[in-house]
Amino acid sequence: MIPSRILRLTLTGFRNYTAAGLATAADLVVLVGANGAGKTNCLEAISLLSPGRGLRRATLAEVANQQGNGGWAVSAEVDGALGLATLGTGRDAAGVETPATTRRCRIDREPVGSAAAFPGVGTLAALSAVAGETLVFLEATAVFALAVAEVHGIPLEHRERRRALVLAVLVGDESKGAI
Repeated sequence: MIPSRILRLTLTGFRNYTAAGLATAADLVVLVGANGAGKTNCLEAISLLSPGRGLRRATLAEVANQQGNGGWAVSAEVDGALGLATLGTGRDAAGVETPATTRRCRIDREPVGSAAAFPGVGTLAALSAVAGETLVFLEATAVFALAVAEVHGIPLEHRERRRALVLAVLVGDESKGAI
């Protein structure tokens, strides 16, 4: 199976983004920012490129920017097994020809049904989200363990001692002897 890669993500009227674009230049992308900056919103946007209600199972109205007109769009340039493609999904603002309860899906700007449009992208988004959250959790655990050791006066000048302490915290009770 040839992996797919998002080259560019574009958000319009989506959650906290009035308009935003993210170009990726590497195989691994790490989103970093303060709480409320919109990192999870980016992951949710990617998850909406697959069938279903996305990462948070939000309604179409809930993902629209609160200062907007109710319409929103997510677009991604994806390089995959069949080459470069542009995937998009979104909702028109209320009052346009299509009711505001309808989500539109497109491949290379041509309308398609949602299930046909994005098979497998949801799995990619879900795995990326889980991996990212796991990494953040492990990093936070390591920082916490080292901070607690410092508060309790455990000397951590040696790299190997710090590594052993962090591994002991991550492994649990079975690792008491390693410390």
